Amino acid sequence: MEHDTDAGRTGELIALGQLLQACSRGVYPHLAPLIARRAEHLTGVPSPRRSASDYCAEWAGRVLGYMHEDHCAVGG
Repeated sequence: MEHDTDAGRTGELIALGQLLQACSRGVYPHLAPLIARRAEHLTGVPSPRRSASDYCAEWAGRVLGYMHEDHCAVGG
């Protein structure tokens, strides 16, 4: 899925970050690699290869950090 707007991309990154945080707490951990792969595609940052909970926690932080670096303008 590709987005027509920066807002759409930002929305997807927010959702991916939230899903990865949930995975790190044990909610559907089997989805973590798929979610992280999509985040990797959107951010261009290579995906780490670790345990599911480490994987989720690191990617949740990466996605949210990427957004805070002004790669995604929220509300502007």
